[in-house]
Amino acid sequence: MSGRNGKIVNQANLTSYAYKSGENLTLRAALYKNTRPRYVVWEEVIKGLNLKGNESLLDVGCGDGTLLIKLRKEKGHSGALFGMDISSGILKRPINPADSQRLSIDFIVADAQYIPFPDNSFHVVTACHMIYHVPDIAKSLSEMSRVLKKGGKFALSANSQKSKIEVLKPLKEAISQRFSTVFSDATERFSMESGERLIKKFFKNVQLQKYASIISVDSINPYLIYCNTLRYFWNQDFSDSQWNEVMEFVKEYLREILARRGVIKERNIFGIFFATR
Repeated sequence: MSGRNGKIVNQANLTSYAYKSGENLTLRAALYKNTRPRYVVWEEVIKGLNLKGNESLLDVGCGDGTLLIKLRKEKGHSGALFGMDISSGILKRPINPADSQRLSIDFIVADAQYIPFPDNSFHVVTACHMIYHVPDIAKSLSEMSRVLKKGGKFALSANSQKSKIEVLKPLKEAISQRFSTVFSDATERFSMESGERLIKKFFKNVQLQKYASIISVDSINPYLIYCNTLRYFWNQDFSDSQWNEVMEFVKEYLREILARRGVIKERNIFGIFFATR
């Protein structure tokens, strides 16, 4: 797929580079430890679903399986749990350690546009911060609806178009200008603001829960680490030496902000759509 969003939906890029392992997800998530109030997406999803504890659940684009593992270990959920992701590398955490077998969680490699389960298979389907990676978003939502039982619960999380616009967005724009490249912005494909209309085509009783917090750090390191994980979402294939130049530019940009303000601070906003089939 060509255009501004090519890298973010290119499956070879996602599986071989951006999400070759769970490392980038882990490093990126570390930035949000600096938010106040702090919201953890999987916790808010489970809280909003108000589960009985015995439902069958499929987590689409499950990443390293955190939602499912936490649900079983910390919430004592007894229902059947399934996770699927397009990247076999990112699934190595739950598959290789004994967690998946010991906790009786099934993980499979599959495309969210072609979910390999029969109709009406699950009481609950979740999709956390992943739908913008799918080339055909409508098809993926249709598939999630198809495998959900009638009356079953659905939850999907996505960032706001107004999130991280004080620091990170201007920084990306500065990189774009300096290095003549374009960033594949997830919220251009799907966001908290744009998603409701599409979700309503496949689900009922759609409600949006919004979450807003402030990221505040007194060091450039959390942002530096975060930016380094975004390497494979630029439309240019940077060599290692070129990427080092980009990261040096990022360092100087962040240092200037810190010197001027004494802190790096901006809004973090996301939403969770809750619905039923």
